[in-house]
Amino acid sequence: DAGAGRRSIAWPIRRRGRAGPAALAVGAALAGLAFMSCGRDTRSFTAPASRPPQLPATSLRAQAVAGAPLVASSTQANTDASFSERKAALKKRMAEEYKSFFRPFRGESYGSDMTFRDPLISTKGKDTYQWMIEMLAGSNFVGSQLFSDGFLDLHAIEEVPEDEYKMRTRWTAGLKFKMVPWTPTIYFTGISEYTLDANAQVLGQRDYWDTVNLVDDGRYATEPIFSGYGDMAEQMTPPFMRKGAEPPMVSSGEWTLLRRAHKYRVYRARDGTVFALGHPDAASADVGEISRALRKHGLSPGNRLRVQMSGSGAVEVDEVDVDGDASARKKPTRSWPPARDNGEMETVPGLELLRPHPWDGSNAPPETD
Repeated sequence: DAGAGRRSIAWPIRRRGRAGPAALAVGAALAGLAFMSCGRDTRSFTAPASRPPQLPATSLRAQAVAGAPLVASSTQANTDASFSERKAALKKRMAEEYKSFFRPFRGESYGSDMTFRDPLISTKGKDTYQWMIEMLAGSNFVGSQLFSDGFLDLHAIEEVPEDEYKMRTRWTAGLKFKMVPWTPTIYFTGISEYTLDANAQVLGQRDYWDTVNLVDDGRYATEPIFSGYGDMAEQMTPPFMRKGAEPPMVSSGEWTLLRRAHKYRVYRARDGTVFALGHPDAASADVGEISRALRKHGLSPGNRLRVQMSGSGAVEVDEVDVDGDASARKKPTRSWPPARDNGEMETVPGLELLRPHPWDGSNAPPETD
């Protein structure tokens, strides 16, 4: 509201008494979730919203909805070709922002009254959005006290079928939370859906997380209340209390984390192999269970793998066996690099993902300098 100033961030938390250290830690961690909102986009994954986003009266689409003739004013004289060009330029700027973690923030990409929402917070106004991003990136004083080592990996920029005024990004975000002694690294994966105006500026951004919004067939739905807080709190738990942490190959760069789903994880190995493991708390889960979870989200499991859970994180084909049917098992066809189970290296079962899938490169972001 007007009295709240320009930096109004709606935090759905009720204050009761004086906040203790744990509450402060969770509150700051929630800001980390906001960092997921740092621009992303998604694609063939329908993300239903409670109501369609409202476009400003200056957009051609809004005029059409209002019944006005589609006559562009001098300020919106965009042909289809020029809109496409502006949208392509926006995609390139976003790719640069993700790569640099919004250093610098490209304000020309966003409308002054843009909105943002994710499973934790909602904001309104470009200035508020920029402040939030700079905090998460550690670029302002508050952020430098709370976070470090932040990154934002952009996996894909996707068009939304039948709606040229929308686009999606698919991403992985991570940052280290400094306000507790064990300095946990917090990860998020998901998509961002952007709503654009006729000049290809961002009017709204809605982020969806794989851990709380992903539903059947790979669609994204509105999150259950407080589910975002639960995901954040779980990752901030002290190591001796955590159910499962990401394998060390993620922090070392041997693997790239692509999806954190409720029952499984998706990674990319250095050679480009995209594969799934069970949740870190049950990484040795039966491949049949992993296969069913993947299929539920519209993914196609392929070769059964043996995955080394230390060192270089070696991945090798174990059996050509998609559904756990012993009669279908064959000898391995290839390996990268050989995962030797010599009693010293722990191996767990995994499944290779068959194309097409969201990380197959078909919607790769534009090249940046």
